[in-house]
Amino acid sequence: MTQAALPFLPLKNSVRRVESRELFAHCPSCQKKSWFKYRGLQRWSETVAMACGLPTTMPLWTCETCHTTVSESSLRI
Repeated sequence: MTQAALPFLPLKNSVRRVESRELFAHCPSCQKKSWFKYRGLQRWSETVAMACGLPTTMPLWTCETCHTTVSESSLRI
């Protein structure tokens, strides 16, 4: 079954509920202090994560100034 064919099931902790999370931090792209909006989680298999030295799940944030999406580990809060 393709992803488009899957039915929508609202989850207790879905992105829709936490999408309004924001934080103020230094953007590594535009070099400005800016508000960032939470965009969701990036997930990798354990094999890929271990090979790259990354966690299997990483939060992603978007800069309100330059609209770049970055991982939480890239932000200087």
